[in-house]
Amino acid sequence: MEWLFFETMCVSCWKFGCEEGHVRPQHRGIAQRNLIGIKSCRNSSAELTKAATVPALNVVYQDSSRSYFERMQYYHLLGVNSQAFDKVREIYPRWDFASGVLFMNEQAQHAPAEKIESVITYFMRWRDFSETRWAGAAPAARLFLSSQGAGLTGLVDLVYSTQNLSSYHMGGYREMNILHLQYLVVCAIGMAPIESCELALLEDDRFIFWWQETFGQSSSPTASMLRSCRVPFGMILLSPQSECLVQSCAI
Repeated sequence: MEWLFFETMCVSCWKFGCEEGHVRPQHRGIAQRNLIGIKSCRNSSAELTKAATVPALNVVYQDSSRSYFERMQYYHLLGVNSQAFDKVREIYPRWDFASGVLFMNEQAQHAPAEKIESVITYFMRWRDFSETRWAGAAPAARLFLSSQGAGLTGLVDLVYSTQNLSSYHMGGYREMNILHLQYLVVCAIGMAPIESCELALLEDDRFIFWWQETFGQSSSPTASMLRSCRVPFGMILLSPQSECLVQSCAI
């Protein structure tokens, strides 16, 4: 069940990519709407955390049919770090979109409420992304999908139905649909090889050192700007419109 959301989304993405008319023209609008939806969740994080209480959650305690190895792969896909893995796998929250129920392992019903709530709120983390930012899109997509898999939809409904909680910033999330989720699934999986290469280039600023060794004696304006600029390579964006764009964020 916990894989149903991701398996369904991946199949839908494949069909979506094969259909005519669903190609590049819609790409930028979907990306911008996803960014608005993520910011909506970030701005409402305090309200969502208040809603994540065991009595309010519609929980069914039922062990997963998936093996330990499959669950480990599932969490690896979501980007769960090794330190949180043991606590998360004990509770193993998984949202059923069809019934609107949050499933957890049977042993979770004997766990303290604080522990269950901490696991739920662990998944309620988001980060913005930009198509021009180095190695940021895939992690942002994985964080959002992990919150979806852990019951974000149910928490949003609780925020809207609870009188003392504010849904002021939740409109951006409510406007997201299947097309936006498809984009995020493709981004979370498809961007990983590309971003791993970018991260390798960023490691120890090795690429900027290569640039300086290669163009250190160049008289071009870009090379001069690089030599005088004290910024890490993470703040330098190669652009097809210019040799280089240096953001004003000196250290």
